[in-house]
Amino acid sequence: MSKNLNTYRTQKSKKSKKGQIKNLKKLISNINLKNKTVKQLILVSLSTCFSSSIYLLTSKILDNYFSDVTANGLGLILDKTLDFLFQSKIFLKHINLERYDLIIKFFIAKVITTLASQLLFVIYIKYFREYKKFDLDNTIVRAIIASFVFFFISFPLSKNFVFT
Repeated sequence: MSKNLNTYRTQKSKKSKKGQIKNLKKLISNINLKNKTVKQLILVSLSTCFSSSIYLLTSKILDNYFSDVTANGLGLILDKTLDFLFQSKIFLKHINLERYDLIIKFFIAKVITTLASQLLFVIYIKYFREYKKFDLDNTIVRAIIASFVFFFISFPLSKNFVFT
């Protein structure tokens, strides 16, 4: 009986995930906004949310094996790789690895945003947490920093510098 129950749960879980993905695709395809920038902001926000979740999960796991700062840096590298693939698709409608100018501009923008994220995280670790002013979970701090950097640095750079 327990084997049948596990099989049922697995099938139900697969159907649920497929349904969620289908609903997300439907939502994205229904975004028919006249303002191209708003549509791009929504799509980049969704893709960044996904890649940031991967970053946060990876960094959280790597915290067990590396220093907090190293784990954060490795998670950011994975995040930026996913960002390039998603944003190329959103802004250019395809991924073109032969456009070296695009890759160089993206790399410059991501170096800036990654350094900003890493700098803010190091400031938190060295100054705020060290002196017990704030003692938040690293994942919460990373999420706050990622949101700040996205809205004030990353999206404006991608929209106005990289993919122009």
